[in-house]
Amino acid sequence: MEKMLKSLAKNVIDFCTAVTPYSYVLLVVTCLVVGIMLAIPSEKAHEKAKGYGGWAIIGSILIAGCVTIGKAIGKGWSF
Repeated sequence: MEKMLKSLAKNVIDFCTAVTPYSYVLLVVTCLVVGIMLAIPSEKAHEKAKGYGGWAIIGSILIAGCVTIGKAIGKGWSF
């Protein structure tokens, strides 16, 4: 049983390590898209950026935070 739980903890840490770079890339791409939408001289694009940009950034931050928290919890498991 102990071997299985250690394997689970290692799998969680490995998964979080693999996902972390993608969450930061998602945040950068989101900021880039929102910036482009705000740079376009169109009221419709500005309104979309204001409406979706904040939620997209909050979602990206939550993803990055969850990965960090999951990594900390996985490292904290001791069996």
